[in-house]
Amino acid sequence: MIAEALRQAVALGSELPGAPGASGTVVLVLPGQPEGDRVSATVWADGRPVDVRDSPPAVADLTLTLAAEEAGAVALGQLTPSVAYMQGRLKTAGDNRLLLAVLAATATPAFARWRSSLACG
Repeated sequence: MIAEALRQAVALGSELPGAPGASGTVVLVLPGQPEGDRVSATVWADGRPVDVRDSPPAVADLTLTLAAEEAGAVALGQLTPSVAYMQGRLKTAGDNRLLLAVLAATATPAFARWRSSLACG
């Protein structure tokens, strides 16, 4: 489910502003699920998502950890990733340049459309 949603986000990647040099693998962790932590990986190139990996790498360039409740609030548009980060609700580890590109991407109309498609789909 998460991987499919991320594939939809990759399809919108060309609409993002981009950030030259902000490239690497971003791993999203949603901990504490009944079936175990949900983990997904997205490859970013120059500030845009370009691919989804079915299995995360042993070492990520950027790891984002967000509680399931917080992820739900993001998906519903009740919480922006930038605010979650500033409030300490989105935990990060790794490449700050890549983090800034990811956060910038979530402040775009393309992200809002993607989020809306999740609510409808």
